[in-house]
Amino acid sequence: MTKKYNLKKIALWTFITTIIISALLGISALSGQYSQTNAKVLGSTATIGGFSLLIISSIVVYKKYPYVSYGGIISSLIGTFLFLNFIWSNSNDWDNQLKLVGDAITFSVLFAHSALILNIQPRKKFIKTAQNITIGLASLTALIIIMMINESIDFNIQFVGIIAIANVAMTILTPVLNRT
Repeated sequence: MTKKYNLKKIALWTFITTIIISALLGISALSGQYSQTNAKVLGSTATIGGFSLLIISSIVVYKKYPYVSYGGIISSLIGTFLFLNFIWSNSNDWDNQLKLVGDAITFSVLFAHSALILNIQPRKKFIKTAQNITIGLASLTALIIIMMINESIDFNIQFVGIIAIANVAMTILTPVLNRT
């Protein structure tokens, strides 16, 4: 008789265990004298905590929008690995490492943001349009950020600001308008 494993439960318990271990390491680092190792442990704790929040946000739509969830999970895991590698490595190639970390953070935030917007159950027809506009603005903002991080192109700061402000406004207004 084969035992059926629930991937969601395995992932959840792995996540819980990782957070507990990370929290205990962070607390122990704060309990001792300041050292470079303690600073790295605290950075690792913050990295694991931050990317874990992005993973949780991405998971909320895994049944209805699995590609958004998987994109968020994968980009967050890659981001966690890259950031931890940056914290603990002795490499002098900081510029390229930070670009990769910045790209991973940008993708992780984009997927988490999209998942939270897609999690809104539209009560009115125009809310689905508002969701699509919001995700489009978030995607455009992420694309611009990645291009700026990688120095592919210079953008007019006013243009970037307008897109980012419109993205924030739509992010706030979409769930509020759905409730009115």
